[in-house]
Amino acid sequence: MNKRKTILISCGGTGGHITPGVALGEAIKNEMSEYDVMYVFSGKKIEKMFISDIKENYVIIKEIKFSGIKDSLRSIIDFFLGVMKIVKVFFEKKIYFVVGFGSATSLIAIISGILFFKPYILLEQNTVMGRANRVASLLAKKIYLSFPLKKRNKASKYLVTGNPMRESLIKGKLLESEKEKRISGLDLNRVTLLIIGGSQGALSLNKAMALYATDLIKEVPNIQFIHVSGSNGYSELSEVYSKSGVPFILKEFADDMPRLYAMSDIALSRSGASTVFELSYFSIPAVLVPYPYAKDMHQNSNADYVAKSGGVMVFEDEDLKDREKFLKIFKELLLNRNKRQLMAKAINNSLPHDAAMSIVKDMGKFL
Repeated sequence: MNKRKTILISCGGTGGHITPGVALGEAIKNEMSEYDVMYVFSGKKIEKMFISDIKENYVIIKEIKFSGIKDSLRSIIDFFLGVMKIVKVFFEKKIYFVVGFGSATSLIAIISGILFFKPYILLEQNTVMGRANRVASLLAKKIYLSFPLKKRNKASKYLVTGNPMRESLIKGKLLESEKEKRISGLDLNRVTLLIIGGSQGALSLNKAMALYATDLIKEVPNIQFIHVSGSNGYSELSEVYSKSGVPFILKEFADDMPRLYAMSDIALSRSGASTVFELSYFSIPAVLVPYPYAKDMHQNSNADYVAKSGGVMVFEDEDLKDREKFLKIFKELLLNRNKRQLMAKAINNSLPHDAAMSIVKDMGKFL
């Protein structure tokens, strides 16, 4: 029995790696039907929503973290166990190529591929390259960038493509806002504020909305809310929104983001790469609040890059504690439709939206 040629995509870890990883896998299957796709995940909770879609075509290896002597020893053991697990995959499958998304999990897949003399490419989602990708970049055939890097050499192996988006998001552009609002119970004549925190968490955003939602409604009576809160703060927000008397959608987690984007006029959001590209694609102006504990402060760089277009405003976490500033900014944006329209056009034009196809076409050179 002939084994089908397979491309191994290692994208476990955070939503910022998983979402573009699965998006690239979808594009490969659509455009390169002679190849199967297999994913490498790290067993995190967030990955479960993707595993149900891709069925048996994945392998899970334990994520490694080097923090403290005891953890480091455990991580060394986990590293070698991970390599052994991926090596087994190479014997069972006809792996032609490895794609890495910049995590320790990704490095394990890449090192395993090197043992079998398999080429690999990297995808970097942020303006500051992560440590795993910096290490792996030395032998990579190509490095595809979501944003131009702040620091890099002029090697031809770098190519700015944007961040791959899943098919469901791309097709979501066809959804009709008014129809989705009717189905969801939102008011067609109200301006809709979307609040999303991304996989890194939204605690400070949740706290801000719990504190200011009532005041914001007084300043902007025609407002309504869509809020993806995560589990931390959900109960308090539910009480606040229920008492407000305005239409709202509140979810701990959302598997229907295209619908939520289609119904939104403006966003309060973290600035992870996937979220920023999705807001750009759906032309949603935003106030971006970079996650302050992100490695290398890459969310700050992502936000600053898009802010140059005029399509977003940037807050720091500390700014969310300033009630007067918060209300002033959102009152201005929510009541000024012309300003929102200009920002919507600017954020849409600030980033490319065909990354998955661009990468698939280019990576064909190495297969």
